[in-house]
Order: sequence, then structure tokens, then C-alpha cells
Amino acid sequence: MKLNNKGFSLVEILAVVVILGVLSAIMVPTVTGIISSNRENSYENLKKSITSSARIYISDNRYDIAVEDNTCNTNTETNITKIGTNNIQDSKIPLSLLVTAGDLDETIVDPRDREKTLNIDSSYIVVTFNCHTKKYNYDIKDEYLIWN
Repeated sequence: MKLNNKGFSLVEILAVVVILGVLSAIMVPTVTGIISSNRENSYENLKKSITSSARIYISDNRYDIAVEDNTCNTNTETNITKIGTNNIQDSKIPLSLLVTAGDLDETIVDPRDREKTLNIDSSYIVVTFNCHTKKYNYDIKDEYLIWN
């Protein structure tokens, strides 16, 4: 009697399934970690992009900026109080000003959670003026960005 050797045996198929299972058990956590790391890097790059937009906005409006003059005598840093006709509270520049000026996109999606978008009206960047160096300092923290 002659055996027909076409196809795979059950043992060969099980061996392939076990090997694929081991490979996927090794790869899934690694790939998940890489994706998470890339999302965090994208978020940090977004904050850098917002800071760059603020730098451009401050540079374009440098002659229209008012600072607290009386604090420059006693402190190193002072708050911005006004840019053009826009009053600024505690040096918090709303991102809506950057959008209006064309320096920032109106719709920004959270790279960590693609379902959320940045609330431009409630988010801000803090820009202070250093009296000694005559330069602006930019500070953007996670709590300054409000996501919907």
C-alpha cells in the first residue's frame, strides 16, 4: 500500500502554531511599547510646535507688547499684560490668538488619544519677559492644554 504524502501532518501544523504563538507573545508587548512611546514623542513635538507658534506670534507683535514695568525693577521675570488690543492675564497667551494670527492650526488632535481635540479657547501658553536678558521665556505644561 502506498501512502499519499500530500499536505501536512497534524504535528507539523501544531508546531507551526506554537512557534507563531511564541513569536506573537514576544512581539505584541514590544510593538505596543513602541506605539506608546511614539505617541508620547508626538505629544512632546506638538508642545514644541505650539511653543514655536508662540515665538513667531511674539516676534511678529514685539512692538505691541506691554509688560509690567514696575516689576522689572525687583524681579528677573515680568508678566506680559497686553499684546496689541488683547489684554493678557498672568502672561497666559490663549492659543486662540495664535490661531487667529495664522500661526497655529484651528483643529489639533491629541496624538495620545485620537478621539480628543484641543480646546483652543481654554488652552494657553505662558510667556514671560526676562528683564535682564531682554528675552521672552516660553512655558507650556500639560495642564495648560485642555482636550475635548
